[in-house]
Amino acid sequence: MKYTLAHIAGLDYRWGDCAAIRFDKARTDVFPSLSGSYLLDIYELARCSGRARLGILEPTFCGMRDLSLESVVGYLNSVKLVILGEWRPSAIAPRFHPLGFCFLASLTEGKTASAGFGAYAFFEEAWRTPQQTVLTFLGISYLIYEGNLASLHGIRYSDNKLTARWMAKFGFRDLATVPNSILRSATGELTESVVSTLSREDFEERLSAALELGEEEV
Repeated sequence: MKYTLAHIAGLDYRWGDCAAIRFDKARTDVFPSLSGSYLLDIYELARCSGRARLGILEPTFCGMRDLSLESVVGYLNSVKLVILGEWRPSAIAPRFHPLGFCFLASLTEGKTASAGFGAYAFFEEAWRTPQQTVLTFLGISYLIYEGNLASLHGIRYSDNKLTARWMAKFGFRDLATVPNSILRSATGELTESVVSTLSREDFEERLSAALELGEEEV
């Protein structure tokens, strides 16, 4: 069977217990918060992931000078944020547990199709798990299909080898290394970046192949 992005969209971007759900602060049943602010919780999960002083905030928001809570939460409020997570059983009803997020940082709309730069992050709990693979497929599917994208682009620090290897699995190809093009917030200095791209057609082929393998129940 040939699976398409429309197939995943028809399943509300759910694959087994994993799902990509557009953040809506009014949906407190899906996005509850013990702190009183769901986006504050997301910020703290990112800040506490890994060993770096600011966790994964710098590689996620590469080029952003101010990585304070107020700045990052304000930015996340300005984009169409998609939470990547897993439905887990609880005493009353299944709860949606966040494992990461993604969003379009920019969108250029054409007459028949669009293109955009995307960003993603996974919290440490999700690293090297099967859920991380499934959620990456779901997140990219959401950004491409809902954004009507012909191409999804990315930008990263040139020394971010983990992202380079990870996103290559889903079809991203590096286009160029650009010197003195992006700010490193930790030092305030300009450094080189790498621009990559993923076509809708290439990704859809990889998505269909993954679904055909039956890696998860759909």
